[in-house]
Amino acid sequence: PHTLVACTWASISFLRRGNNSSVKDGADRLREWITYHLLAGFDHVYVYDNSGAFATTPDGYTFDGSGDRYENLKKVTALFGPGRVTWVEWPSKVCNNSISDKVG
Repeated sequence: PHTLVACTWASISFLRRGNNSSVKDGADRLREWITYHLLAGFDHVYVYDNSGAFATTPDGYTFDGSGDRYENLKKVTALFGPGRVTWVEWPSKVCNNSISDKVG
């Protein structure tokens, strides 16, 4: 149903290499990225939101695709409407930039 689709993996915040500082501008970056791609001619964007991978959630919390109970990028994707942007809960720790974890 879509002619030109963009996908991105994003998070509301992330730690810089070595966990020295936290960057919390994920929502602003994503809004700009989506706007650019829609203006460039993409007719749909899928956002795989990694915010839940590092979120503090209650014991026994199960990710159910709703994004409830932790801060995420769902509000940003909702600005563009479901016909243009699809939000996907993706709480997977697939990338670790901690240098100390890689040494030794």
